[in-house]
Amino acid sequence: MKRKRYRSNLAKTVWVITEHVALAAALVCGVIFLELLSKGINPFVDGGRPYIQSEFFTDQVYEDAFTILRGIPQKELLAPTDDGAQKVIDLWEIWEGAEITYENTSGLAYSMEDLLAWSENGWEQLENWGEVLICTKTDGSYEYIYNSDFEEKVKEEELVLELDSKYWENNWKPDGYTKEEAVNKILEFLKNGEYTGETGITQDGICSVKNKKGEILYSDIHNYSGAMIKEEYAPVGAESMLDVLNTESRWNKKAGEAIEALEQALEHASGARREAQMLDTFQEGNTNLTYLYVNPDEKKLYTNRSEYERYETYVNAVSQMKEQGSYILVRPKLSECETNLYVSGNENRHQGTTLRQWQHVAQGELGAEDYYFVICVDTEFPIADALADDAVRYQELIKYSPAAGVGIFFLFVFFAGLIWLTVAAGRKPEDEEIHLNAFDRWYTEIAVTSVFGVWLSLMAVCGRFLHFGDDEMPIIAGVMGLFTAALFLTGYLSLVRRIKARTLWSNSLLRQILKIVGCFFRKCGEILELMSRNTSGKIKILIVLGAFFVLQFVTLMCFFSGSASISMFFFLLLAAADLCLLGYALYHADGNDRILEGLKRITEGELQYKIPTEKLKGDQKRMAEYISRIGDGLDAAVESSLKNERMKTELITNVSHDIKTPLTSIINYVDLLKKENFTDPKICGYLDVLEAKAMRLKKLTEDVVEASKASTGNITLDLTDLDFGEMIHQVIGEFEEKFQEKGLVMMVDFPVEPCVIRADGQKMWRVLENIFNNVLKYAMEGTRVYAETKIEDVKISFSLKNISAQPLNIPANELTERFIRGDASRNTEGSGLGLSIAQSLTTLQGGEFQIFVDGDLFKVTIRFSRENMR
Repeated sequence: MKRKRYRSNLAKTVWVITEHVALAAALVCGVIFLELLSKGINPFVDGGRPYIQSEFFTDQVYEDAFTILRGIPQKELLAPTDDGAQKVIDLWEIWEGAEITYENTSGLAYSMEDLLAWSENGWEQLENWGEVLICTKTDGSYEYIYNSDFEEKVKEEELVLELDSKYWENNWKPDGYTKEEAVNKILEFLKNGEYTGETGITQDGICSVKNKKGEILYSDIHNYSGAMIKEEYAPVGAESMLDVLNTESRWNKKAGEAIEALEQALEHASGARREAQMLDTFQEGNTNLTYLYVNPDEKKLYTNRSEYERYETYVNAVSQMKEQGSYILVRPKLSECETNLYVSGNENRHQGTTLRQWQHVAQGELGAEDYYFVICVDTEFPIADALADDAVRYQELIKYSPAAGVGIFFLFVFFAGLIWLTVAAGRKPEDEEIHLNAFDRWYTEIAVTSVFGVWLSLMAVCGRFLHFGDDEMPIIAGVMGLFTAALFLTGYLSLVRRIKARTLWSNSLLRQILKIVGCFFRKCGEILELMSRNTSGKIKILIVLGAFFVLQFVTLMCFFSGSASISMFFFLLLAAADLCLLGYALYHADGNDRILEGLKRITEGELQYKIPTEKLKGDQKRMAEYISRIGDGLDAAVESSLKNERMKTELITNVSHDIKTPLTSIINYVDLLKKENFTDPKICGYLDVLEAKAMRLKKLTEDVVEASKASTGNITLDLTDLDFGEMIHQVIGEFEEKFQEKGLVMMVDFPVEPCVIRADGQKMWRVLENIFNNVLKYAMEGTRVYAETKIEDVKISFSLKNISAQPLNIPANELTERFIRGDASRNTEGSGLGLSIAQSLTTLQGGEFQIFVDGDLFKVTIRFSRENMR
């Protein structure tokens, strides 16, 4: 056989080393590529481009523009009005989601200055529900009041809590409270927020709230259970929010809505301050970026360059900014938008998705119908701002842009080597056999778990030193690549060798577990099968042995009660011995059951049955073998008996055939003699007797042959559907004159519907003919003969009954034996074969033939399956 050197160990070693290097290099290049992407540099787009023509630069400018667009409206929001007044935010506009007009339209509004100061350090929620009370006036409106103010009014007697006398006597007085103490207790309950439900202190008849004049002021008082902000600042034109809720009808009963709107207003103010502060980072002298926003309709201008602050010269300012470096001009119409920034994948830099995106953002943030928004970047970067830093970082990082292509190349090398190693795995140059190493013989699941577990452990260790953005990240990635390649190739090539050697499943731990489980279930099945044979006997054994075991362990505990360790040792020892004894007893009993089952089946006629001896031992096995030999002996005896029967049948057939030849000659010569016309009456009488005896002998010979054939089944049947009742009527018609000659009267009882059976018509006729002949020969003259046909569910039966002329002193079953006659003196012309032939023919056609004898009463019954019921 020609040696295949590409399978040599040297070639495999070279490829394995190549695989390690390729995967490590690919991971290093991948990390570098991801590092570039994380810093916004796409090597496939920006590779080879200068900074100001890169997508990276365009994205940075876009982010700055977005910050500026968000900051300008917020800066305008924080600025005072034209008359120097502070802007206000109305909470109703916030709650309704309407356009903010910065005017007090609902009575509940806060100045922007207060909101900014309030939101600077956050706002505090009141957690105690007892802080605010809701007092329901008699007209159904609410009056909100702080609990401290309510207690003050009660103490100064501006409000009077008048306790219900009956309620006090039933609920407070038994506990020893005076009315004054009960009122103080109610105030304490209100302070603790215990009346937060729909009912308060007056609804339950506790007390009433009145003024000094004794007039009822409130129909109920309960604690406010919604969120409440601690009021650091008051609304515009009011002392507190509760004052506005009590005086403004639209806010009455809407404390929760007011608090939610206030939180939104505080968040709005906080966001506005944050965006405005971001805009301040682009002040002149701090950035290389210049922005200009002009709203011609409102004649407003925002810029970070002092020379462009005059509104009248904004057109010239726009032109100058377009000539100073990289710029973008956004207008309401896309056709008026301009830019010289790089637009990825578009030859025409002044159009494309970037311009539409910028226009969409500007329109959404500024909201003006007409505007100029211009951004210009001095590409000389005279100021060391973020853009300048990005330019330096970009030039340093773009040198690594080939890493993506190099990584793809090393991946290609890795997969090419992997294909080669897959083909050569397990092979040697000198043969085609699959060679496995020691690791390949580990259980499959254990091998996979080991490889994967070691890899995860090593990755976890490397991960502790791996931080995205570190300079050492490529080195650590290379080390991880080497570990990964080593463990991956170890596991993968072992898997390939197992598949080629067809040991992946056969050497699987799961397979071994399934085999154990299968063995366990087979044993369980054997135990269930064992218990299913003579179950009562097995249960008796379990009860007896169980009682013995209990007695044994009780005795053990009595003798060794002082030493727990000795008791446990003997307990375990006896438990093992008892289990062995129990198993032996059950299996021994099961052996006896198997032998009994074999004896039963052999005695029932299964002479060929052999008792299984695989699970039998000792005397039981020898006993089973002897019993099986008994079956063989009985089988041989039966075979011998059948052989003798066949020989008798053949003898009868052959003798009958030999008799027929001379008998035929006798009949023929008698016929010739009768044709001679003898006149002597004595000679004529001799000839008649000779002819009658010869015909009787011929009939007897034919019956013997037919009986022999019927008993051995050597008859061809032509089964068809026939009307059994109709055939019986025909037979009765044939015998009607003969019955009348002997004085026999037929009594017939047949059903109206057809009695269809499946039988051979010729053989069935012979059966009926034989039983009617039997009646004709042996029935007492002058008696009745009963013929009856019945439809019995799925069967059809025919019975024929008569009174015998001679006493029937033999069993009914012997009447169907051959040559047995009811006439013990044998004076009649019967041969003793008619009923035997009738029974054999009936059985061969699938029917039942039965004879009943009761004194002189003789009855024959024939049953066949009803054909139309199948």
